[in-house]
Amino acid sequence: NYEDNAWDLHVHAESIGLEYSPSEAVLGVNKTAAAHTVPSGSQWSFLGTAGNPVWILPQAQDSSLLFLGLGTEEMASGIFKNDQVTLALKSVTGAGGLSIYTTDMFGSPVVYMNSMDGVTSSDAIDLTAGGHTHVNWAFTAPGTYEVTLEASGTLVDGNLFTSSGDVTYTFDVAVVPEPAVLSFIVVG
Repeated sequence: NYEDNAWDLHVHAESIGLEYSPSEAVLGVNKTAAAHTVPSGSQWSFLGTAGNPVWILPQAQDSSLLFLGLGTEEMASGIFKNDQVTLALKSVTGAGGLSIYTTDMFGSPVVYMNSMDGVTSSDAIDLTAGGHTHVNWAFTAPGTYEVTLEASGTLVDGNLFTSSGDVTYTFDVAVVPEPAVLSFIVVG
């Protein structure tokens, strides 16, 4: 969100109606339920070698996994030029690599962010104010990840560029106790 001339990147737990700062939550990935293998075909090489394991939080809801979206629904229209903001990947540290992508209507991947080939300015997704989108979050190894993102846009008022600065989210690709009551763990 962007409100009162300030960015507010947070974790919104919709099912319980609460918001947390990124430093207050660890986003849990159930290692068993999220386990897949990299499909064959060159279009999937961004995930690694075909047949290797990969752990995915899917863009389609699965009750055994965190349903993690990118939301700008709290952001009012008319604040940013063309009602557009950009969410960019700044860094990924931890157990392995991260890819954020969707699949199109034909099942082909559309990759937005991929740390496996190095993080560059092309690792970004444009979002529209008042919107919400779901993506696939693919992790190449079990373990803990720190994923740093930055939101930015150009304000209509004054034509000024503004950014959130680096905001770090923690993911833990591990065995989550069954049944999981929450899809994330509050820390602190």
